[in-house]
Amino acid sequence: MSEVWITGIGVVSPLGIGTEAIRKALSEDASGIAEISLFETGDYPVRFGAEVKDFQAKQHVRNRKALKVSRRNIHLALAAGNLAWEDANLEGQVDPERAGVVMSAGRLGATLEEVCYAVRNSLDPAGKLFLEKYAENSAKLMPPYWFLRHIPNLVPGTVAIELGLKAPSNTICLNGVGSLVSIQEAVAIIERGEADVMLAGGADCLVDPYHVVTHHQLGRLDLNHPDGPRPFTKEACGTVLGETGTVIVLERADFARSRGSKPIAKWRGGHIGRPKAFNPEMREWEGETTIPRLTVLSGAGSSDIDSREFELADPDSNLTCYRHRTGWLGGSNGVHDLACALLDPSPRMDELLESIHPSFAPDRWAADPLLPGDILAVQSISWSGLFAGVRFEIS
Repeated sequence: MSEVWITGIGVVSPLGIGTEAIRKALSEDASGIAEISLFETGDYPVRFGAEVKDFQAKQHVRNRKALKVSRRNIHLALAAGNLAWEDANLEGQVDPERAGVVMSAGRLGATLEEVCYAVRNSLDPAGKLFLEKYAENSAKLMPPYWFLRHIPNLVPGTVAIELGLKAPSNTICLNGVGSLVSIQEAVAIIERGEADVMLAGGADCLVDPYHVVTHHQLGRLDLNHPDGPRPFTKEACGTVLGETGTVIVLERADFARSRGSKPIAKWRGGHIGRPKAFNPEMREWEGETTIPRLTVLSGAGSSDIDSREFELADPDSNLTCYRHRTGWLGGSNGVHDLACALLDPSPRMDELLESIHPSFAPDRWAADPLLPGDILAVQSISWSGLFAGVRFEIS
C-alpha cells in the first residue's frame, strides 16, 4: 500500500489568507470573530461571526468568469485550492490525468437576493407566505442560473476545472465531519493507484442569513460571548458561525520524492462512525495505534456533543481546540483544524485554560509542542452525532 504525504496547505480563514498569515495569527493568539459585515443583521440577536476578512476572490483565481455564476463558498474553495497547489509547487509537475479533488460541501441555501421577488409576490393579504403561489412564482421570478450556484458538486468540481485536474474527484456532504472524510477518500484514491496527487479539504460559508437564523432557532449559537465561544469550559453555551476554504495536497510518497518534495506530515490512518453512546471500540482506528501527542477536538459548545467527542479522544493524549478563534466552520472544521495544528506546532488555549470544565480533564489542555515523529490526531463530530478522525505523523 502506498505511503501518502501532505506536501501543501492552502487556507482562506477568519484568521487570515495564506499559511504565513495563519502562522502569525496563531502565534499571537488572534481571533477571527467580529461583528458580521457580510449582511445587515438589523435588530436580530445574532451579531457576531467569523468571516474571512478582506477577501477578494478575483485576486486568488485564474478563471474570473467562474466567479459570476458561483457563491462565496466556491470562491473560498477556489482560493484555497490555488494556494495549496502553489504551496506544494505542483505547477507543471504532475500529469492532469493523475491528480484529482475531493472536498466537503456544506448546505447551500438560496440567498435573499435570489428569493426575495418570488416571496414578495407570493404573500396573502395577511402577509403569510402562500406556498402554492410561491411554487409558481419561484420558477418565474428567481434568476435562471440560481440552481447552478447551489450544486454541492461545484465545490470540488470548480477547483478541478480551475487547475485542469482529471483524476477521480468527489463531493462529500456529511456536515461537520465532511472534510475529514474527504481526506480519507482522497488517501484511498491514491492507495488504489488511481492518482499520484489529490487535493482534499472543504469549503463552507455559514455567515449568511439562512444559516444564522436556522442555527439560532435550533439553539446552537452562543450569544453571551461576542469575543468568541467557550467550548469545553464552564461557560460553554453554543458556538459562533464562520467560513473557510481549506485544502491540503496529498501525494504518493514515491512520486513526491521523485520531484524533490518533502513531507509536512505522513498519513497514519483514519476513522468514521456513528456512536450512539461511548464505545471503546471507536478508538480502534484503522492504521496508526501509537498514542497521539495531541488531539484537536472540534468543540461544538454543546455539553452533550462535547462530552461525546471528549470520550472518543485517546485518554492519554493532550488536547486543544480552535473554535473560540474561528467559529464553527461546518464541514470544513476538521481540515482547517489540521492545517492550524500543522502550521503552529505549539497549539495553546491560554485564555480558556482556567475555565476548562472539570469533566474535560483541565490538566490535558496545556499541550507540549509537536515534534517530528509525533502523532497528531484531528477529530470532528457533527450535530447528528457522526464522528470522523484522521491521524498524521509530524515530519
